[in-house]
Amino acid sequence: MITIPPSLVERPETPYVAVARHVSMSQLDEVIPQAIDEVAAWLTTQGIELIGAPLIRYRVIDMNNLLHVEIGWPLETPLEAPPQFIVDVLPAGTYGSATYRDVSEGVAGNAALLGWGNDTGVAWDYRAIDEGDVFASRVEFFLTGPEDDSDPTTWLTEVVIKVAERETT
Repeated sequence: MITIPPSLVERPETPYVAVARHVSMSQLDEVIPQAIDEVAAWLTTQGIELIGAPLIRYRVIDMNNLLHVEIGWPLETPLEAPPQFIVDVLPAGTYGSATYRDVSEGVAGNAALLGWGNDTGVAWDYRAIDEGDVFASRVEFFLTGPEDDSDPTTWLTEVVIKVAERETT
């Protein structure tokens, strides 16, 4: 389960390229690797070296219905991309971070980070809308995967959620 306990970390602004998908929880296991491969293939054909860990950005979360996600790769600098791709930036700031082992522990890993934040008074940067919870930046980075070990119970994923900025008076 959790291999690196929750903590607050500062993260720099990070550009990325991704494909957008609206999926149910049950579709994630199939959609994530397909999308990662699609973006990696396009970057490779453009002569762009893959850097960092592939990612999934959760834009809107409704666990019982659809998740609005963006799945792709970080970039050194933003670039032009065809319309089927999204080029955006993960904002700089303070994030809650935790790393979990085993892809089947994704829900529990996210819940552990959210629970830790709630227990310690962290205010997440999000708002509720009819379609679900909208996060300023909630991302999973796939630190290891099938290229490292064929056993998905060994794969490491870091989940990060942006903390709301405090208002100053």
